[in-house]
Amino acid sequence: MSLVSPMRWMLALVAVGVLCVSSAQAQGRPQGGRGNFGGGFGQQSPGQEKLGYLANEAVQKELELADDQKADLKKIAEEAATKARDLVPQGGFQGFRDLSQEERDKRMAEVRTKGEALGKDMLKKVEGVLLPHQMDRLQEIWVQVKGTAVLLDADTGKQLAITETQKEKITEIRDAARREMGQGGGGGNNNDEAARTAARERFTKIGQERDTKVVAVLTADQKAKYEKMKGEAFEGAASLRFGGFGQGGGARPGQPGQGGQGQGEQQRRRPGGDGQ
Repeated sequence: MSLVSPMRWMLALVAVGVLCVSSAQAQGRPQGGRGNFGGGFGQQSPGQEKLGYLANEAVQKELELADDQKADLKKIAEEAATKARDLVPQGGFQGFRDLSQEERDKRMAEVRTKGEALGKDMLKKVEGVLLPHQMDRLQEIWVQVKGTAVLLDADTGKQLAITETQKEKITEIRDAARREMGQGGGGGNNNDEAARTAARERFTKIGQERDTKVVAVLTADQKAKYEKMKGEAFEGAASLRFGGFGQGGGARPGQPGQGGQGQGEQQRRRPGGDGQ
């Protein structure tokens, strides 16, 4: 059974979660930067990010997806990709440049609304395919991939009872780290392995210091809840965080949580379907 095609998920998500970037381009504004899906597709909702993870082989193994689940997800992705293409206006977004600002904003608002509705429909269908424990694990993976940025998510903030003062402090810390990472360039000559290694080590150090400071803003109770949200460590999180969409995610045979062949079938119990 073939895996869900990363390209199918990408086609679907381009229209579902990326319309805000197309709007920005049509209006001459810069797109989203590093850290966005696909290296510049703009800000996505948590649901859209989780949907994207399902094209990653390591995530599929971690969730122990059965063959019929993969087939169902493939159908959802194909359907969504078709509907997503229908959302793009004739002539593409380039034609928006010829419209007035008012008409352009109106058209883009309509497209974004339809894209958001499609995204919700996709997520609802995926929730009907995945089992509760698989959805829970997908949530844990998302928390790990987001890192301390997840503390600024609205739903996460409510669960942890993060105050406005804490949000401001966390934002300040993350903004300062982002500025520091931007200093000194991105590692010099791309052909210089030593420069690239030094840059990676520098970014890693800044990120670790940032996260230590952010976690220090939390209370003891909030820290405990935050750690619980992560669940068991997922080794593919770093790959997903830095553009490992649709790839193996750094997972290796035998790593915890992947299980052996057939385990996904043994645990599978779909409501109203097999086993119940």
